[in-house]
Amino acid sequence: MTGKLYGMTKIGGLDSVGVIFSYDISDSTYSDLYDFDNTHGANPFRELMQASDGLLFGAAVNGGTYNKGVLFSYNISTNTYDVLYNFDGGNDGSNPDCDLVELPDNITNGIKPISNNEEISVYPNPATSRLTFHLSSPSPN
Repeated sequence: MTGKLYGMTKIGGLDSVGVIFSYDISDSTYSDLYDFDNTHGANPFRELMQASDGLLFGAAVNGGTYNKGVLFSYNISTNTYDVLYNFDGGNDGSNPDCDLVELPDNITNGIKPISNNEEISVYPNPATSRLTFHLSSPSPN
């Protein structure tokens, strides 16, 4: 742990399209770590995610090679920003407005069966794109 908080703004910085910043809690110091520049991404909307390897990962809604957004990493130790993927607006989508999640390599497909299957059913299991929940009786929740 470095005792710092890390975040992003969607506007501001040298090109007015956002920055990655740190804030040192111990001495109240703000540091601009990276200025988005359209070419390498612009206007990140969501959170940075710190992976188990210590790298920060995020998505910028705009910018990149096709101006459809990028997936990126930022190395706190070396102050290195890398574009990992340029969205092109085709089958891979565009303008990622999302948070990222790190999953373990050994994750299994599907979910555990629900023990009280008279009241709720989940299908198909495993699913690839859509999961349906069916309640046998109405529920206010």
